[in-house]
Amino acid sequence: MDKSEILKKYLLHKFFDIMGIMIVALDSKGKVLFINKAGSSILGYKEIDIAGKDWFSDFLPEGSRKEVRAVFNDLMKKERKPREYFENPVLTKDGEEKIISWHNTIIHDDKGNIVGTLSAGEDITEKKIQEDAIRRSSEEWERTFNSIKDLIFIQDKDSNIVRANKAFLDMLKVKQEDIVGRKCYELL
Repeated sequence: MDKSEILKKYLLHKFFDIMGIMIVALDSKGKVLFINKAGSSILGYKEIDIAGKDWFSDFLPEGSRKEVRAVFNDLMKKERKPREYFENPVLTKDGEEKIISWHNTIIHDDKGNIVGTLSAGEDITEKKIQEDAIRRSSEEWERTFNSIKDLIFIQDKDSNIVRANKAFLDMLKVKQEDIVGRKCYELL
């Protein structure tokens, strides 16, 4: 390998290392060919301790290994079209599960044969936790709002009904979608 090839390889490695997302390359058997610093940091291992290991058995939680490996194997056999975007958990060195959003592509050799995958993943664990908390809070608010026996509706500054509770809808014998956007004084 000449100096320019070594420099290109070095620069490519550095480029992947400065990215704030996980970059993982797998061979056709699912062994890790490459992982960048962000990836090794998310997993809690040194890069050297990840390279060559089986991605599915070593870095995925047991509950998702079979399904994700099956998708990967189908990709390698060209039996499945690659999914550009995918979310699945990974398992850290400490046993913690983190949710990663992946963007994937297939790697081909000079002859067009599939030889592996290249994936960029972002840790969205905190985002998922926040989304779940918002969803639960919204469901709790909805249950509380609808359990109130008094007739309640919410209107905007222009007197358009935005939302009504179950007691209000039952009293008027209407559905939510029938009154949203209507003026409150039209109904009362």
